[in-house]
Amino acid sequence: MGLKRRPEGTAVVQLNTRVLPTVRDAVTDAAAASGMSVSLYIETHFTHLMSEDGRLPRAQDLRSELPITAA
Repeated sequence: MGLKRRPEGTAVVQLNTRVLPTVRDAVTDAAAASGMSVSLYIETHFTHLMSEDGRLPRAQDLRSELPITAA
């Protein structure tokens, strides 16, 4: 049995992005373990996040959260 995919003829658009190789590998592995294509795996997560608040949450820049040490 193949990967789960959207129904044939579903209207979709392309979303291109660049991520770290470790992120790509993690997403690819998780999608495969879930039996989904990478695009359906990502869409499933975004759809879940949007269902909680009607929109995607704002991302926090983790670099701005680093503690400032005294000089």
